[in-house]
Amino acid sequence: MNMLSKHLIWKDTGFVVQEKEIQTRKRTVVKVISCGWCGTDTHNLNESNISNLSLGHETLAEIVHLGENHNVVGGSKLAVGDRVILIPGKSCGVCEHCTTHSAQGNLCDHRTAHGHSYFAQNEFFAAGGFSSNIELMDDVWLAKVPDSIPNEIAVLAEPLAVCIRAVDRAISGTRPDRDLGAVVAGRAAVIGLGPIGYLTSYVLLTMGFDVVGFEQSPWRCEFAEKELGIKAITLPINDHNKINEYNLKNSSTTDFDVVFECGGTVSAFVASLLVVRKGGRVIEMGNYFQHETAEIDPSWICKKEIEVIGFKFGNPFTYLKVFNLLNRNSTEALKNMTFEIKLSDLNKILTIDHQNLMKVVVTNDL
Repeated sequence: MNMLSKHLIWKDTGFVVQEKEIQTRKRTVVKVISCGWCGTDTHNLNESNISNLSLGHETLAEIVHLGENHNVVGGSKLAVGDRVILIPGKSCGVCEHCTTHSAQGNLCDHRTAHGHSYFAQNEFFAAGGFSSNIELMDDVWLAKVPDSIPNEIAVLAEPLAVCIRAVDRAISGTRPDRDLGAVVAGRAAVIGLGPIGYLTSYVLLTMGFDVVGFEQSPWRCEFAEKELGIKAITLPINDHNKINEYNLKNSSTTDFDVVFECGGTVSAFVASLLVVRKGGRVIEMGNYFQHETAEIDPSWICKKEIEVIGFKFGNPFTYLKVFNLLNRNSTEALKNMTFEIKLSDLNKILTIDHQNLMKVVVTNDL
């Protein structure tokens, strides 16, 4: 099988097209339909001095060739022409962590991923979703997209899987002395209403939560209030005192059962500890990249018996929940959150004002 693939590769100051021949029948090959632009992609550009990056890990694609080695969530049978979500990362399976804690493969130190790799002309590399076609890693996981879910919603499956798993961790019963009490119709704060904060709010609403969002972009606050119907407060998420002051003055009870930090600032993390109720939980989602150090008083955690839960990546089996959620609930609040650009125009991503839109989706036109 000979096929030409085109990849938009980061070269120092912009994206350039690199062409590559796919010449094997052993690996599965997909044609990209669209791929979401994630904040992680922005971080990779801002914090990496190394060129030749292949980005894009929120990939919706169509099977064009079925190879020998791939895994399918739920055991579905795949055929050429099926739409799939590429679950981007896989663990090595042989390191001490993988062999001892196989259920936590997302924490493998040697994890490889499509969309977090470097272009190689003369050998295989795990290409990202900002490509025309992708030759997949062996044993990568795929999730077959139900016919009932249109492309513009299906492309949100990867970030939705992240948000569903985060909510699962927030409401799981890990305390032996008492239930958290925030499983249904609880009170949640979401700090940062970018795409992950917005989608986390969407998931929480389907579970009956009362959701309050904190966000520094007035546009995103207005959008979340209009589309989701939540209360969204325009406050600087890099100033935890402002968020805590608002909570103390306006809280209808005392504070929040669970707080999701989606803003990615250290002050947002500090704010999470301040606004969560006694015995509540904080889910740290936004500070994936190391950049600053937070100053906190450990007594806040001790005296309030706060549970602080770290969070990293989604889980392949969460995608079944994603599709169930999308089939059982209205997706009206998701239809207007995407802003599309063409793959051939990917450099436009560098000049877009992300604070005045919600989610950029890159569609394949190559």
